[in-house]
Amino acid sequence: MMNPELRRNLWLEITTHRLLAMPAVLGLAFLALAALDKPKAVEHVSWLGLVGFGLLAMLWGSRLAGNSIADEMVDKTWDWQRLSTLNPWTMAWGKLFGSTAFAWYGGLICLGVFFVTASATTIRSPFQSGLSLVLLAIMLHASAIAAALHTSRAGVSAHRRSMGILPLLLLLYIVPFAVGRASGSKGAVIWYGIDFDGINFLLASAAAFAAWAVAGAYRAMCQSLAVRTTPWVWIAFLMFVTGYSAGFAPVDVQQAGRVSMVAALSFAGLLTGLLLMYVMLFTEQTGPVALRRIAQKVRLKQWTRAWQEIPCWPVTWLFAALCAAILAVSGAHSPGAAWKELAMTPIPSVLLAARDAAIFLFFAAAAQPRRVAGTTIVYMLLLDWILPGLLYAIGLTQAAGLIFPFGAGNPWLQCVSALAQAVFALWLAYRRIQVNFSTYRRADGI
Repeated sequence: MMNPELRRNLWLEITTHRLLAMPAVLGLAFLALAALDKPKAVEHVSWLGLVGFGLLAMLWGSRLAGNSIADEMVDKTWDWQRLSTLNPWTMAWGKLFGSTAFAWYGGLICLGVFFVTASATTIRSPFQSGLSLVLLAIMLHASAIAAALHTSRAGVSAHRRSMGILPLLLLLYIVPFAVGRASGSKGAVIWYGIDFDGINFLLASAAAFAAWAVAGAYRAMCQSLAVRTTPWVWIAFLMFVTGYSAGFAPVDVQQAGRVSMVAALSFAGLLTGLLLMYVMLFTEQTGPVALRRIAQKVRLKQWTRAWQEIPCWPVTWLFAALCAAILAVSGAHSPGAAWKELAMTPIPSVLLAARDAAIFLFFAAAAQPRRVAGTTIVYMLLLDWILPGLLYAIGLTQAAGLIFPFGAGNPWLQCVSALAQAVFALWLAYRRIQVNFSTYRRADGI
């Protein structure tokens, strides 16, 4: 029996007019391009097929996937979907392939044209390249669905806002591969010191990221349908991205100018953790109500339920803090003094990230919270750029260094300064959350 959500989306997306119009329009486009330069008509048609797949399946398909959630929320039909008997997996892959069916229809036509005419191009492995693009499109579609669900649960207007996270996901995937491609020999990628064929490595990477994106969409759907989940899959994803990114670092403890395996892994984990912590902080449900649920489960010693209620951003911060500690310890045992000072820099980074999270909680715990993410970002810019810049401009260098504890100076003093900021911000957030907890307890009779 066909997936009901998939069938519903196919009814909405696929009509007789669309089935006939798409190949007709694409055929005219291919013929027009071929007529412009007849000697190279086949080559141009092949490249147009590749570009057409990117525009239709990847870009337009990602928009359709994100809007499959956003439009239902705008039309007030999402609550009816949540009340249906469909389980999260059925709902997730039904939307993943149903809402993007028409984009896939046009994209696969373009990809078929590319396969037929690929011999006229300089592409070495057309099949692997095309399959990589298919997997990358699935990754973008699943990521768009997950982003739309996260932003809607966080109280952010979901209508066409979830697409903003897609450039970040593309960078997360493309930048490490581009660095590895540049550092390797022609057509090869150096990963953990081993030469891999570039196109095969791209195909394997695309498959891995597509699988993680589908898992992320499924987990986000579970949360939206009130199905209990734990952060273990998210932790596994953090470890995967850390290991994947660290493989492109010039790791060789025997050569000067290269870093050890521990340093490469910890540094990659630190960057991954800090980046994704902010993403999850601004897209998850975070506030007094969520914290109250966790505290209530802890008071009742329901540890499994408490673990299920914990958002992903504090887990991500702990992951980054662990990587920062490992980086500092490895730097302390390094023979170079410069490396010792550099290794201490991640400690203030994770402490200031905790400060920013506390600022977010402070504004989220207001009596009438409004524009929490925007206000938090303004204060982050004020503390990290504007105020230190003004202090530097008037010659108060030491005061600026205390607010923004990076650069030259005593690394221990920088850590103390960042810790003081984090503790003060957490204290302010705790005081405001206490007031809200008391209000909720009186309202609920607890």
